[in-house]
Amino acid sequence: MLTPNLSIVEASLAAIRAKKAQFAADGLTSTVQTSLTNLKAKTDTFSDALIAIASEDTKATGTAQKATIDADFDAAIADFAS
Repeated sequence: MLTPNLSIVEASLAAIRAKKAQFAADGLTSTVQTSLTNLKAKTDTFSDALIAIASEDTKATGTAQKATIDADFDAAIADFAS
């Protein structure tokens, strides 16, 4: 199973969240929110495909990593919803 570097995902989403004021000033808040929502959906589809073909002893780890990534996306999406 592929092992995602969760710190890269977390750092990337944190960097986007840190620039919220800039996105808002440019009128792009809803665009960023939509893009994050779409990227999360595509990431979930990819994660589900990987988990489906993973060996039984790695499925739980893959599922846990997907949950962590989803939580990071959810926090960023919520940040741009407010």
